[in-house]
Amino acid sequence: MLDKIRKSKRTLYTETLESRALMAADAVVSWTALSSQPLIAETQKVSLRFDNAGSTAGFGPFVDIVIPTSSPDGGAGGVHYVPGTSSMLDIPLRETMLTFDANGKATHPLAKDNSGKSLVLNGRPGNQLVVLELPFGSYVPDQPAVQVDMQIAIDATASLGQSLQIVAAGGFRFGNDSLDIPTKDPSIRGAASELKITPNVVSTRISYLGPENETATGKSFERAYRVDVDVAAGADISDLVLSNHLDDNQVFLGATDWAGISKDLSIASQPIVGTPSTQGDLILNLAKAKGVAGVDGSYLIRFYIPELNASTLPVIDTLLAKNASSIFTVQARGDWNKPAILVSEPSTKITFNTDQATHILQNKVIAAQQSVRIINDVNTKSLSPGDTLEYAIDFQVSDYASLNNVSIVTQVPNGQLLLASQPVLYSVSGVKGLSSSHSNSSKFGLQRVGDVDSGTIPYAFDLSSELRVIGLSGALFGAAISQGTGASVTGRLTYRTQVLDQFQGPVPTNDLSVDERDVFTTTALLSGSTIDLKSNTDTNIFAVDGSGTRQQINVGTLKTSVYAINAIPASNDHQVSAGDLVTYRIQRLIQSSDIEDLVINDYLPMPIHSTSQVIWTDRGSKLAAGTLQLGPQDTFHKLYGTAPKINLDSNNNRVSLSYGDFDSLANESTLLDLLLTVAVEDKPFADGIWLTNLASVTFGSSNNGSSTQNALSNIQYTRPVLSLVKGIGAADNPRAIITPSNSLDANLSGVDAGDKVRFRIVVTNMGLGPHGAFDTLIRDAIPAGFVIPRSGLDLTVTDGSGTKWNYVAEDATK
Repeated sequence: MLDKIRKSKRTLYTETLESRALMAADAVVSWTALSSQPLIAETQKVSLRFDNAGSTAGFGPFVDIVIPTSSPDGGAGGVHYVPGTSSMLDIPLRETMLTFDANGKATHPLAKDNSGKSLVLNGRPGNQLVVLELPFGSYVPDQPAVQVDMQIAIDATASLGQSLQIVAAGGFRFGNDSLDIPTKDPSIRGAASELKITPNVVSTRISYLGPENETATGKSFERAYRVDVDVAAGADISDLVLSNHLDDNQVFLGATDWAGISKDLSIASQPIVGTPSTQGDLILNLAKAKGVAGVDGSYLIRFYIPELNASTLPVIDTLLAKNASSIFTVQARGDWNKPAILVSEPSTKITFNTDQATHILQNKVIAAQQSVRIINDVNTKSLSPGDTLEYAIDFQVSDYASLNNVSIVTQVPNGQLLLASQPVLYSVSGVKGLSSSHSNSSKFGLQRVGDVDSGTIPYAFDLSSELRVIGLSGALFGAAISQGTGASVTGRLTYRTQVLDQFQGPVPTNDLSVDERDVFTTTALLSGSTIDLKSNTDTNIFAVDGSGTRQQINVGTLKTSVYAINAIPASNDHQVSAGDLVTYRIQRLIQSSDIEDLVINDYLPMPIHSTSQVIWTDRGSKLAAGTLQLGPQDTFHKLYGTAPKINLDSNNNRVSLSYGDFDSLANESTLLDLLLTVAVEDKPFADGIWLTNLASVTFGSSNNGSSTQNALSNIQYTRPVLSLVKGIGAADNPRAIITPSNSLDANLSGVDAGDKVRFRIVVTNMGLGPHGAFDTLIRDAIPAGFVIPRSGLDLTVTDGSGTKWNYVAEDATK
């Protein structure tokens, strides 16, 4: 006989479990390359990407990170995870930190095997296991990969030059469904990915303080390298030696601007000042250094490129217009006093050498650099249609060069218009007959030349003709040429364009509208024919140098948030339970209100949300399940004029909104503001788990391919979790023994036939669900050998405070 006790309030339905074939979710992780050389005793940012490379959804994604806390030979000195540093799109991740025990075992906090037991991982004893929970209930194959960032701390006792391998693997704690029944669907764990950390104690970096890694040659064009020296924080360094090697075609002028620890550097040897040398090493010594966080010191090395190298050969050929290059290197060596592992032990002195830092400089007969800036930003949102731009082309002529027929060929890119009403200005210095380098208004301006079918229009500026029209020869003579002024020959050309609403020529997508992410690329070519000074004739050999710019139409930002729960503005906790309504908000700023192939994808957390039905409703309508409407700040749809096309993908639990192409001649910035309301369904899932709604926007461009933006918002899924305990409460036989006494699950002995026994059943809701449990059914099978007394069932139902509840008792056998 079975008794059923029902406390009726609200009906919730429980899904019937069934056998399912193993599906094919596949968690894949891959490390990204390190951005800088790691240093001992400092932290290093590392990143990896997580994706589902399978064919179906995986549930409860996580990432395992195995951190080598010891050196490869098993000694002290490895790396450690920095607690609290993991994040994804700036959202902190929940983390569990474990240590592999003396047997090399670590029990996984999330993953379970097909016997239902926690997965046990193997590793080197003492190594760390860091488990990161990604805030997704589910992760479908169609979702874009996400990046996980974290910090790794390198031990002060790490071994120099020995690679430490950090291993990552992804997984799904609930497997291929959300039911958490590992005996039928065990956790999934993907293949491992390795990242090598090779620590050092000193690093150097070279910065060239000049234009575009190039220079015109001659004393007029003094350049400099800045060398930054970074010593590992806390590292005790002695006998530090910095070897700075200048090429034999570079003239050393001195080392200046010492900063930080560099102020204590002494010069052991240096090249001859003012002349090229084959012994071009500047050797700097530092007796002792103690590293601090960040760059510890820096200094400048001043130089120029001479006419002849150390072997008295021409560095460049100014007659045949042949350029050359110079290679500058820096390397550090010294002793590191490696700290002792134990206080009683002495420190160990270890000699180190850093990787060689290198810079390659291009030495040129003429050098040009093109730049561009916005001088009138019409909507203050960076580059967009209607903006006025100013292009500048700077140039320099080698001190040893003589040039005629000097001109600049530049481009107005497809999608921009040369402003004929704006003057074309130029300035030249170091030319006889020009008293200053002030800007002159061009007489001829920019002359359109060449093929214009592409929409990119080439223009020529004839500098020599500009000089001839004011009575000069039109030739440019470098500072070291007798016909020159002895001063450097430099110049600048400026002109202005306006960004158009439409491209003038063909683009890859055939969409002529200038949209987000479209690019404008330009090139500028400076040329001049060399002069043979012996015959005073042009050689018709042209020295040439090019430069260019690349600009991109600004892209709007994407945000998503939880707007409301049950039509009430959402608080910070975002807790939801079965039956609740969640309204997600998606906001996308659209620059100039021009779009191309715009699609908004919203990946709803599985299995608690469903994409079975989503319909468009009017702005301000009731926030009802399965509805989509405009948010209060939307300004885009007034221009767009209609609702987007809604596509539902149940396999990926995705709502897609297709906007296609749209162009606004007004070019104002607008906001796309959407409210998507969905119900929280009564599906089995872990109580208290944080679930993520992923908004992803894909959009195209006319000439720069497509791109994707992602944004996240979180909710915490809660539900009742009932714990049931049955034990003996009392017996009327004084010889009855209840053990253990005062225990909810006590057992009974010492009773005879006819004795009355009171059983006690305690049900506790351990879950976070704020609404509690409803339609609670308690089934109790009367044990064999027991019957209900003739006086009837003596049953009392109370809550924790002792308050009696009404109930319905039913004979479940009928």
